[in-house]
Amino acid sequence: MRSPLANALAIAGMLGVLVTGTAAQASDTSCPAAGTYVPGTTWHRTVLGNGISLSEARKRDSRGVVDMHVLRVATTTPGVHFGPLTSRLAERHPLSSLAAGRAHLLAASNSGYYDFTLGAPTGPVIVAGRPWGLSSGHQAAFGFTSGNIAQAGHVWLTGTATWGSSRLAVVGINRPSVPAGLSVYTPLWGTAHRVVLPSGSVSRYVVSGKVTTATGTYTSAPSSGFLVVARGSTAVAWLKAPPKGAAMSIVTGVATDAPQPFAQAYGVGVTLVSKQSTATTGFSCRSSYPQPARTAVGYTNGGKTLVIAIVTDHPGTEVHGLDADQMSKLMAELGVTRAFSFDGSGSTELLARMPGTSSLAIRNYTADGHERTMPLGLGVYLG
Repeated sequence: MRSPLANALAIAGMLGVLVTGTAAQASDTSCPAAGTYVPGTTWHRTVLGNGISLSEARKRDSRGVVDMHVLRVATTTPGVHFGPLTSRLAERHPLSSLAAGRAHLLAASNSGYYDFTLGAPTGPVIVAGRPWGLSSGHQAAFGFTSGNIAQAGHVWLTGTATWGSSRLAVVGINRPSVPAGLSVYTPLWGTAHRVVLPSGSVSRYVVSGKVTTATGTYTSAPSSGFLVVARGSTAVAWLKAPPKGAAMSIVTGVATDAPQPFAQAYGVGVTLVSKQSTATTGFSCRSSYPQPARTAVGYTNGGKTLVIAIVTDHPGTEVHGLDADQMSKLMAELGVTRAFSFDGSGSTELLARMPGTSSLAIRNYTADGHERTMPLGLGVYLG
């Protein structure tokens, strides 16, 4: 039986030149042209476990060498499951540290974009169907259903805070930037960074269903319960009203336009592929350094096959990364139905437990020359 990668090669070969879509961004004529990355490339495939494989290759192009690592996971394989690798949302660690000591973990990658100062993810984080970090604005997300099917869609926070007969919508939970309205912070935020309160904001603590403090400008995440933050005149007046000791209930949930509810979800960047095996063109690129390391995530086979692609950048050598047009071409050649950017540069990292070893190893050169710290990774487990 041919491997999924071999099937992708055959499909790409039959397609010849892929039909391209057009990105929303204006084209930058200084961007490097996309090459051909999968067809004609010699790939080395390693089975990490049942339903989990890693294919790696190097391809020479006009600017040097493209070093690629492609993780494929049959998501409905018995024993395969996924999980966030994190300590606290506003706390950064090397991916290898976040992954250490986790039984049955076979592979891991960086996961989404984050605020470089506060460390917290800027996109949504949903775990076990609950919002860990989310706003009421619609945000693009990739993740999994309760049946382990990969999917994509927009997600947004639903929720209310209630005291007495008065109720106000909750517009954010564990967000690096406090939005206008009523927000909450939980112990998941951690203690490494305080919440940054905008001018005029106020906050109070709610523990065990009761308001435990007067109105103030508290910025430490709670050890239990909620830190409730109000920004804007309506929210500030609402939060100031209940007396200390008043009962207050806070309920939050997740809404989505995806086909099914997300059991688990992570924030993504631009959509690289929106139609099977079809690349998108017209993305902008950085003029000073257009080809950084990149991570992309996607799926095919009706969401039953996860594809994570890592492209290395090794400054000072001929090994270079890819821009968004080129990452789109790579993911299209890999045969995905949909794909998204998943951060990059020094954050791009792939760990894998190779056969015959007992620990995870970094498979790509990390562009900073060492592991960049991050708040969140995506773990692939078997067992």
